[in-house]
Amino acid sequence: GESSQTLLKKDPLKFRRNCQMIFQNPFDTFDPRYRLKKILMDPMKLHGIGSSEEERMQMVLEVLEQSGLTPAIDYVDRFPHELSGGQLQRACICRSMMNAPEILFADEPTGALNRSAAKEVMRELVRVNREGTAVLLVTHDSGVASQCDRILYLLDGRICGELEMEREAVGQPADLTKKRREEKVNGWLSGMGW
Repeated sequence: GESSQTLLKKDPLKFRRNCQMIFQNPFDTFDPRYRLKKILMDPMKLHGIGSSEEERMQMVLEVLEQSGLTPAIDYVDRFPHELSGGQLQRACICRSMMNAPEILFADEPTGALNRSAAKEVMRELVRVNREGTAVLLVTHDSGVASQCDRILYLLDGRICGELEMEREAVGQPADLTKKRREEKVNGWLSGMGW
């Protein structure tokens, strides 16, 4: 393949459409002067997604509903400061998914959230991944890492270890699967000296 720098130089707009980012602190992500609908619709206009304002608005409503911000119509006219941390982080995921990217980079997406909001955000990232978007997630939380299919242990920018995780079996109780996955990750990390 080609390096990201080469792809960025070839077609910056295409690169930015296909590679999206979710930052650690959702409170610093959006311009506080804009309502959620503008925040979500502007990237679609920039990339030529949707043929009209009405079509783009329908897409915004659909992605908000998918992310659990329901009813979506109650959220589109809100400013960022009118959302909780979990709602705002889900809005960040929505913004990044409006362009249907191939890869989503998430830098500690649950780091600034309480436990309940973190679970909601991870459910949303897992859903996005299962629908075909590659998610590269950076975390220091072994519980978050245990929800990933492949885990790389980095130390000083170098890959020191790799762990492949099995996908959840259909019909298996979620709590049992989660506990086993966390135990596997924690055991692996202990062996890595973490």
